[in-house]
Amino acid sequence: MKNVFEADFARKTPELSCTRLLVSPVNARSRVLDFIASAKTTLTIESMQFQDPEVREAVVDRARDGVSVRVLLAEPEWISANAAALEFLSTNGIPSRTRPNLHVKAIVVDGSSAYVGSENLSATSLDKNREIGLLTREPDAVGTVRATFELDWTAATSP
Repeated sequence: MKNVFEADFARKTPELSCTRLLVSPVNARSRVLDFIASAKTTLTIESMQFQDPEVREAVVDRARDGVSVRVLLAEPEWISANAAALEFLSTNGIPSRTRPNLHVKAIVVDGSSAYVGSENLSATSLDKNREIGLLTREPDAVGTVRATFELDWTAATSP
């Protein structure tokens, strides 16, 4: 990640040979979409925002293909865009819940790989802001993200 900071300081695009690293606005959109598309059995998303139309459609595509999808968002009273997101999820039969002041940005695919980082699932975060995230298959890290999601899901409320 040192090269990302050095490139930013020099106002250059960083070299991103590491396929596990997501950097907005350079490659995060394509890597998030590819990661979501890789889900075969389960997909859990915990995100402060769920606003980006392309991400939303990718999630619905997974659900239509029989993937078990659950989405946990910040309450719309805090993130107003989530009101429309919750309606979208409901319309598409995707279980969703909310938590107050939720600031997490995490995705787990098939219980065996995870994304964690600063990217919200919004066009601004994916395409304009400098954000950084990481994909991992390391069992302990994925287990922690999964366990956190389950605890937060249990404590959350249905819209």
